[in-house]
Amino acid sequence: MNLEKIVCQCNEITGLEVKEFLEKEEIKSLEELIEKMPIGDKCESCVVDGFDDDGYSLDKIFKKLGK
Repeated sequence: MNLEKIVCQCNEITGLEVKEFLEKEEIKSLEELIEKMPIGDKCESCVVDGFDDDGYSLDKIFKKLGK
């Protein structure tokens, strides 16, 4: 998984930024991530499908890196 790739185009947030936020804030769920981080709050395409509709999404990153 390329963590340098932008996962949220609306807020210009990369997978690496999501990973660091998950570790720092000890996020336990995808819902908590969306609530606490300025991500997935505009067009919401990054949450499940990925903004390029390629599956590179918050859901995928959380399942791989979340606790």
